[in-house]
Amino acid sequence: MKTDLELLENLVRIPSETKDIPQCNRASAVMREYLEAHGVSCTTERLGDREFVCAATTPGKVHDYLFNAHLDVVPAPQELYTPRIEGDRLLARGASDCKGAAVAIAQALVALAGKADVGAVFSTDEETGGKTSAEAVRLGYDARKLIGVIDSTAYKITYAHKGILDLRLVGRGKSAHSSGHWNGVNAIDALIDGYARLRAAWPKNRPDVGSDDIWFDTYCATIVSGGTAHNKVPDEASLLVNIRYTVPGDEDRIERFVRETTGLEVVREAGCQPFVCDRNEPIFARLAETMRHVWPDKDIGFTRMTGATDARHFGRSKAPIAVLGIDGGCCHTDAEWVGLAGIGEMAQVICEFCQG
Repeated sequence: MKTDLELLENLVRIPSETKDIPQCNRASAVMREYLEAHGVSCTTERLGDREFVCAATTPGKVHDYLFNAHLDVVPAPQELYTPRIEGDRLLARGASDCKGAAVAIAQALVALAGKADVGAVFSTDEETGGKTSAEAVRLGYDARKLIGVIDSTAYKITYAHKGILDLRLVGRGKSAHSSGHWNGVNAIDALIDGYARLRAAWPKNRPDVGSDDIWFDTYCATIVSGGTAHNKVPDEASLLVNIRYTVPGDEDRIERFVRETTGLEVVREAGCQPFVCDRNEPIFARLAETMRHVWPDKDIGFTRMTGATDARHFGRSKAPIAVLGIDGGCCHTDAEWVGLAGIGEMAQVICEFCQG
């Protein structure tokens, strides 16, 4: 199937950064206009002022198959919203993450109208937690046979991804003038010492060089703050640790481990559960077979990912969930790209699979 380049370019020109609700709503409106012009039924749902489009080839909220991609993007310089084509790639913010995937789903819906029972949720805040996808689930959007979230590695079926746990480590101290710092207690020193104990005690924090084994808990220090003046001993300092974990429900144990290991105050800031599905689901075999038919020269297989997607919000469904991806790369960077052929090929995968 040929990629609808016009739709892709129209979408990536919209600076739909997650916090810019009017621009996210604009992207939703463009998607709805395209789908309705091609005979696909659409509903614009709302979460506060934020809009997101739910579309389907047949009436209702529950369909045989339900697909999801997001229309919001991470912030970027204005020039990255002008798409440019280099060879068989289109470069722009959101091209790969995740507007190319949204175009693939939209094209499949158009092609499947009257031929299969397929729905879609085009969320608009995935980059900051995916509350619109969660709202879609709350409103009753679901699938009987399979849910497909297109926001992962190309040519693979992702059946699990890690959860997120943000913990803020807080060091406390006693202020004093820095010229007589021994009269105080430096909160930065306390924070550094506690974090050093965490680094020493954490069992493993990265794969070995060249290893594909990534399925273990990791942490990364991401934001640090402390002190208000160059000549004052700080009485408070903090460090945000972003933890990616593998076992659903394990966040309490991890938080307790961090608190006991560091000896610091620990504040839970945010998080989400891991998504885990049985890779032996029978329908996954048929999906893999379809992918091999469309991509005979690719190594189609199963994988788990370290990042998180909106798949976690659909976890209450009884349908298996597969996280898929289109040909693209350099997401969240100035070099983000999507393979133009891959979008149409993903649409073909969806069409063949949903009619199988």
